[in-house]
Amino acid sequence: MNTDDRGYFSATAEGELPLVFEHRGVDARGPGALQRRAMAAAFAPPEVRRLFEAELSAWEAEWAGL
Repeated sequence: MNTDDRGYFSATAEGELPLVFEHRGVDARGPGALQRRAMAAAFAPPEVRRLFEAELSAWEAEWAGL
């Protein structure tokens, strides 16, 4: 999933996620799992990781209904 070149393609994360679900067999937990994996590989300090986790969990609760 990618939103590169938004000006040309008008791609947004909110618009791309349903396509990932439909065409790639990803369930509602998939995007959060991918983001958590990316954060685990990042060189982010613990406070950034905590804030990220809180925001991601809130997004999942709202968007994916988890």
